[in-house]
Amino acid sequence: MKKQKRRLLVGLLLLAAAVLCGGRIYAVNASAQKAPPSVYYAKGEEAGIGKNIFFLYGDSERMDGYAVTLTDAELLPLDTFLAKYNLHKEDAMPQELQSEKDGTMPVIDYIYEVDVHVENQANPYVGEAGIDLQQWALLATNYTTQCQWELFNALNPSLQGSTTFSLNLGTSRDFVLPYAVSSETISPESLLQKSPAVILSQYPVRNLLALTA
Repeated sequence: MKKQKRRLLVGLLLLAAAVLCGGRIYAVNASAQKAPPSVYYAKGEEAGIGKNIFFLYGDSERMDGYAVTLTDAELLPLDTFLAKYNLHKEDAMPQELQSEKDGTMPVIDYIYEVDVHVENQANPYVGEAGIDLQQWALLATNYTTQCQWELFNALNPSLQGSTTFSLNLGTSRDFVLPYAVSSETISPESLLQKSPAVILSQYPVRNLLALTA
């Protein structure tokens, strides 16, 4: 009888431990899986960045008070994009992108042109901090890419090679963001079907510009 009671007690203790452990694992997993909510803005819709950030508030990043509007977006063959803006590979692109495929890296043969209108509506940190365009990645399902910065610098010479900028209060500016795409990595048709978007902030809300309807 004593052995049976002892076994019953041990069994109850093990069951209680399992329940507590399971609850703890569930709580940890639930919190780990919780992602910031995402808000998508279509072409022509004004996206106010508000208090949302990427990683750090301060230094070069203080985006609150800025608003961004997608004015146009188009996936173009590289040569078409260069001709559109009267650019040449030797003037605007690094040497490895001018040559034929050498087997060491995917060749960029498309540019996803994203045209945006940026306005400083209420940000007082002029000349101190603002927007860092290096954070504005192009995202799609299982895919991401960055601007082709040599082309960006050629299109925006007044920034003098910088990707960070601020605008005077009450002023605005248009930017052409040339995102590099290689058809060796993803086909143009597939990219357009994967809901491409440009991310404007990461936390606590992910604001994104939807590039396709």
